[in-house]
Amino acid sequence: MKVNLKYLIILCFGAFLGWWLPRKLIEVIIERLVLREMKDLDFPFHTLNTFSLRTFLGDINSKIYPYLSDEIISKINNRLRNDNAFVIESAIKGISSDDRIIAYLDKIGLLKELDMPTEEALKKISLLDWTKNKFLSKAAYARYYPTLPPESPISFPAEFEPIGAVLLSFPIYYPHCWKTHAEFIRQIVPEADAFVTVPNKYWQKAVMLYLAQKEIHMEAVKFLHFATDDVWTRDYGPTSVLVGARQEPAFIWNPYYIRAQNYYKFDAEAAAVLAMKMDIPVYRLPMVIEGGNIITDGKGTIIITESVLDVNPDIDKQKLRNIFKDYFGCTRLITFSPCKGEITGHIDMIVKFVNEDTLMVCSNIKKYKWYNDFETIAQELSKMKSVNGKPYTIIRVPMPKTGNNSKNVWSYINSLTLNNKVIVPIFNVPEDKEALDIYRSAMPNHEIVGIDFRRYPVGSVHCQSKEIYQKVLNYNG
Repeated sequence: MKVNLKYLIILCFGAFLGWWLPRKLIEVIIERLVLREMKDLDFPFHTLNTFSLRTFLGDINSKIYPYLSDEIISKINNRLRNDNAFVIESAIKGISSDDRIIAYLDKIGLLKELDMPTEEALKKISLLDWTKNKFLSKAAYARYYPTLPPESPISFPAEFEPIGAVLLSFPIYYPHCWKTHAEFIRQIVPEADAFVTVPNKYWQKAVMLYLAQKEIHMEAVKFLHFATDDVWTRDYGPTSVLVGARQEPAFIWNPYYIRAQNYYKFDAEAAAVLAMKMDIPVYRLPMVIEGGNIITDGKGTIIITESVLDVNPDIDKQKLRNIFKDYFGCTRLITFSPCKGEITGHIDMIVKFVNEDTLMVCSNIKKYKWYNDFETIAQELSKMKSVNGKPYTIIRVPMPKTGNNSKNVWSYINSLTLNNKVIVPIFNVPEDKEALDIYRSAMPNHEIVGIDFRRYPVGSVHCQSKEIYQKVLNYNG
């Protein structure tokens, strides 16, 4: 994270040279810098405990990890919990009335954003017919296969193939990010249905009220009632495939337990819940991997980073290839080393399939910490041939110019191709225009739109969405 870590490094270097600098003073400096940097960020309430917070801060910058004593972690955690007390209380106790949900919207400032008095909001929300937008479950249980792969042949469509719906988890505990997801939904619904997860009908009504005030058409918005822990739908949402001789729809469920965090209890089950609601069989992948680390050309080629081997010590590359063949129909698995120190290890931050023959790859200035990683990936891909026998065309997309110690790892690659549109994250920086122009040049038959995702330091459009293909929704048996 940014936190003026250069000062910390100077202090530590001074201590190394023999200057007298008590550890206590270093901890005080860290505490103040961390709190200053985190005060404008939104956190899911699940992360506000000493275990998760220590892991989170250590992942962001390993230099401060040795100084995260129990005392300093407790101070930071208590301060953040105090600042977010109402959100935490609402999450733990739940929302079960119109009065309570309006109080929540008022307390976190969303009614002020909508310029709507409390009385007016309560009246409007009480009159909302939420039932017409609720996704009705098609089955009473999930057809779950925990140990067996689906029947072959297996087709894993590419993102640039026809999409019928996009799954999102609404950021109900991220007060400043409702606007971002509202704009996301606005851009989705002309092209596909938006499947939006919320815990219950009161949260649905709150989101419906918010979207209506933003003048977003609701006909294509469907709400699924089940709990999730966070907004990173790409990582825990099921992957759509077509299986067997009849090419019937199925979901592949990738277990999502990244870094053993303790707040993925509901995320870990989201694929099974969606499979039940859509009455589609779900097959559990026999390994841990996040969806953000899987991209495909739709013709058997899959690209990932080898971060997956770190969290699956029982799997080597050959076993990895076998699993991907059995569950995704993969005939060519391309792997790259993850960028050293990058906390996600996800390929969708670095590489994107434009089509079967064309790939976008991140770039940055030579001084940037992952410059060599990006160049290695681009060079190796340029030497490979596509499924059509052509050398890959490589399009470089520069990242915003953030420093090596910035908490923001922003990537324009993290976009979503949605039928005739590409939704690209932008960050209110000068580089936005160049990125959008590159997309328009590379994909001239698509509408290119940008959504402001600067509130999220890592991951954006692609990370917070999961496509469900039109072939899956159209299947009639």
